[in-house]
Amino acid sequence: MYQSSHTVGAAAARRAPFRKRFAIALVATVALAGVKLAVVPFGSSAADAAPAYHATPRADARMRAELLRQAPGLAAALRAGRRYDAARAILRWVAPRVVWYGGSTSGTLDTGPLSASSIWQKFRTVQAGVFCGGAADFYVKTLKLLGIPAHYLGFGQTNVYTHATVLVRVRQGWVMLDPTFDLELRSRQTGQPVDFAKAVRLQESGQVAKVVAHAIPVDGRSILSARGSVSHCQPHSRLPACDWSALRYESHMDRFGHGVAGLLSLFSDGQILSSAPPEVMAVSHSAGDQLVASPRA
Repeated sequence: MYQSSHTVGAAAARRAPFRKRFAIALVATVALAGVKLAVVPFGSSAADAAPAYHATPRADARMRAELLRQAPGLAAALRAGRRYDAARAILRWVAPRVVWYGGSTSGTLDTGPLSASSIWQKFRTVQAGVFCGGAADFYVKTLKLLGIPAHYLGFGQTNVYTHATVLVRVRQGWVMLDPTFDLELRSRQTGQPVDFAKAVRLQESGQVAKVVAHAIPVDGRSILSARGSVSHCQPHSRLPACDWSALRYESHMDRFGHGVAGLLSLFSDGQILSSAPPEVMAVSHSAGDQLVASPRA
């Protein structure tokens, strides 16, 4: 993210047969039903399958109840079957609660074996931090607590820049909701969420202006340093971990561009580094030389 040595995640980096540097991750394989749960920060490459995480039913139930109490509009959206509104309410709850790690990837929390509530316990007590891959993993697992289908997606160029985000299945298709930036992609004309594959096609045809990123700065997000000290995101920060607009300061993104166009180019011109829905695979230029990861249920 704001550091040039992020990788797909501590555990994944140790297991993979190749070395990963720099991290933001997203993902590839034609399985529709899975989610790859590796820790992946800005600017890295991707990974083999993470181990199955251990469910903690009671703790997860308590977290679910806490989430329903604290996330405005969530309970009503679930009752009404408005999946996108529910996923967005969960995003607004998750994003500022993610603890960012301010050191190298080797110090990030390996979220793969952990349940949503176990990760949340680490975050709420600021015991450990993550990059974008851990943020995406936490969001996917939290969505699944509420029965919302979601997919972890990792992409980019492994020796330059990578990112991990989340795709949620809604009426409009697979839409991107990003817990690192507290970001969603919408139609400039209608204000409605845009299917991720459609957004990629618009970028490739020179019509990316039809897509707008709606992001909320995560002021107050905790940042855990390698030495254990804790700071917090401040308004108008130049750290992408705190504010989507600060991604323009990332020199590694210069070759792709910045803003929505740069993020979508990172996907279409890079590799998919995890499992992905077939609809998303279909718009990837590099699907033929992807790194394939096993899907997660």
